[in-house]
Amino acid sequence: MSVEQCPHLSNADLAVLRVRTPRLRGVSGTAYQLTVDGWQTYETDVMLPYGHQGLKAVLASRTVRELRNVTAIDLPKGS
Repeated sequence: MSVEQCPHLSNADLAVLRVRTPRLRGVSGTAYQLTVDGWQTYETDVMLPYGHQGLKAVLASRTVRELRNVTAIDLPKGS
């Protein structure tokens, strides 16, 4: 359905995957630290798993998902 409705996908080389075990693992973003001058960035593009103590001071920009039991499949004809 996505390939049919999105013009950007219809002209692209695609890898279609069937994922049997997707797991949300954490987030990626910018880590901050509270200093005497206020909040300061100290690391960009850090990846922290859910439950990590430092997660409280991260401005997340992406969700990190682990894909297991992955199989590459062909799109049905007409896609």
